[in-house]
Amino acid sequence: MIIALPILYTALFIWLISRVKFFRNSGLSFKTILFLFALKLIAGVGLTLVYTYYYTDKSTSDIYKYFDDGKVIYNVLKESPADYAKLVTGIGANDTTLTHYLDDTKNWHEQSGEWLDLINVKNFNYFNSNRLVTRFNAVVMIFSQGNIYVHVVFMCFLGLIGGIALYRALAQYYQQKEKLLLLLIFLLPGVLFWQSGVLKEGLLIFFTGLFIYNFFAVFNKPNYYLNVAVALVSLFFIVLCKYYVAIAMAPGIVAYTLWALTGKINAGYKFAYTFMVMMLAMVVILYAAPQYNPLNTLCDKRDEAIKSAIFGEAKEILFFDKVTPYPADVAAKIPEIIKLSFIEPMKVTPQPFILMATLENLLVLALLLLFIIYAQRRIEQPAVFWFLISYSLLMLFIIGFTTPVSGGLVRYKTAAIPFLLMAILMLCKPINWKYFNSAINTPPNVGGVAQIAGVV
Repeated sequence: MIIALPILYTALFIWLISRVKFFRNSGLSFKTILFLFALKLIAGVGLTLVYTYYYTDKSTSDIYKYFDDGKVIYNVLKESPADYAKLVTGIGANDTTLTHYLDDTKNWHEQSGEWLDLINVKNFNYFNSNRLVTRFNAVVMIFSQGNIYVHVVFMCFLGLIGGIALYRALAQYYQQKEKLLLLLIFLLPGVLFWQSGVLKEGLLIFFTGLFIYNFFAVFNKPNYYLNVAVALVSLFFIVLCKYYVAIAMAPGIVAYTLWALTGKINAGYKFAYTFMVMMLAMVVILYAAPQYNPLNTLCDKRDEAIKSAIFGEAKEILFFDKVTPYPADVAAKIPEIIKLSFIEPMKVTPQPFILMATLENLLVLALLLLFIIYAQRRIEQPAVFWFLISYSLLMLFIIGFTTPVSGGLVRYKTAAIPFLLMAILMLCKPINWKYFNSAINTPPNVGGVAQIAGVV
């Protein structure tokens, strides 16, 4: 059953891929989608095997922590379906009568007061985001009967939906560059690996893809009310999953909406105005009501992450210094953030995750360089470009500023790096794939190199 059940659900999802219009109207062939799904399944199973047989301490493994807690919640279903529904939906989940069900969970509860007092920080997990993955596991447990590889199949299918939604939202802006767009969404090694496991990253790409697809569609108004509803629901779950992702998206959402509602002109100026207004508001708050200064939360979160890494005996801590919540002090960390975002980790090591991250960093830097070399001055879709740029850079800033642990940095960057590369790719000239295909079949020479570049 450990093999048969995942195969059964894989076959079911493949049938859905062949039938559902969402996939059939994606502009991708059935074989291409099937190939992407297969790669995600291989990566998801591989990640689970690593955490099962290589890192054997399940109490510290994010995959198994939330899987085991999901099993505890699922067992409530046998005793009281109503209480199970409360725990899964969150509606009435704080009812004190449910407390006895949660005694065996390890990560459901908020950080204890004793722990927070010990490291002298606040609790920044405002939305108990760990519970979202636990609830996912508790629901899928109905179908899996405790088989973790069924959870992998479900998560890979959700990630596939999110990736396809993102591709559908953006493909029209990448004429003759669709293949590279697909590569950036699905096939960067870290993205493929971390977004295919039973982790927050899989849920995040699902909701992010749905949000961006429906957010852009709102302004085309073919299914206005449906698009608005799905966009709002997706944004709600993004907040529950990782609220700082919604914060990073906020300026782009506001600026893009302003651009779309005011004649769809001067996108660059409107994004600049939006950021200037937000920065000015931050400065005003800093001096008029310092207790509400958003930089307080950012700097406190950095401090909390450092102390948690130290007390948790993290293997590789990248920084230890505390930063005061003033614009100049925070801005002074930008060079360090750039280094963390694009270079760390960068080492030859037998540790598989670090080595994979090093290779991916080299690939990202190579792609950035290649895209910049072949960039054109004119931006065909400036509003989309600035949306991707603003979101990705803000995400990298938040991640680089608040993530002192190398392993966490590698994972969290998968939510930002693809969007930055997609923005830079938008600047590139169209690629003539006919020249590319013919060039790779000819002996290497100067003309062949020009053909391989394929720029027209």
